[in-house]
Amino acid sequence: MLPELLSVLAVTVPTVGCREHVEGSGTPDERRAALAQSVRRHGAIFWGLRNAERETFDRRQKGWKAGFSIRYGKPMHVQVGMPYRTWLSLAYGQENREGVLQVRFMPCAPSTPRFSNDGVVGGETAWAGGFNVKREGCATLLLRREGEEQWRRVRVGFGVRCP
Repeated sequence: MLPELLSVLAVTVPTVGCREHVEGSGTPDERRAALAQSVRRHGAIFWGLRNAERETFDRRQKGWKAGFSIRYGKPMHVQVGMPYRTWLSLAYGQENREGVLQVRFMPCAPSTPRFSNDGVVGGETAWAGGFNVKREGCATLLLRREGEEQWRRVRVGFGVRCP
């Protein structure tokens, strides 16, 4: 019964794949500066998410843009922890702008041609998107590569600094 339930749930998880990836360019110094403002965990990067701690989330500010990238490998699942789902959701991919609680990210093969120049995507795939935020608070995000049993936790703050 449990394997059947899990297979049904796996089918319903929204997937963001290579087709939706974004590309950027920058110097190594610019990348280092951007990483200092980002949240990193388990081979994933939420670009600029550390800056959300200093923002005020109210009627005017209802979301936070934070590009997401992962190293090439098995798909990565990201989900909002259970107690935070009343006020926080993920908004990655065209169909998920209203917010979802879990997203499956499928990275591009490193040899995938870039659309912005003559190179290849390489070992890291990135996507645009972010979070829908209804109030300020600390939340736990869960990350897991397919095939792993354990979810990795990362605390993030929206309008507050998390302990």
